[in-house]
Amino acid sequence: MWTKHPDAFLLPLLVPVFAIGLFPLLVLGVVGFLGIGVIGLLLVFIAVGDELDATGLFSRRIVTTNNLPAAERAGYRTDLRTALEPALVMKLAGAGLMIVGYGGFFWHA
Repeated sequence: MWTKHPDAFLLPLLVPVFAIGLFPLLVLGVVGFLGIGVIGLLLVFIAVGDELDATGLFSRRIVTTNNLPAAERAGYRTDLRTALEPALVMKLAGAGLMIVGYGGFFWHA
């Protein structure tokens, strides 16, 4: 039997949106604002570690092979930039989580 609701076709489209939106509310309820700030801080630490690994690898490649052609050096620089982009995104996401977490903690305290 078919339903007579004109908006019933939207239900399968809105269930994933509801499920995705439920996750942050669940995390907030479990760990609170302070926990979200700590998760953001950990995310920033992980991003800085990835940055240090990428720059260390780049430095090792350049130092160990002293006379490199310009094309190979450019390739290494491209590899470095490619490795640093996700670290930047992770640092921004971590900073956002820290602002929301610690700001919410001090706002509601």
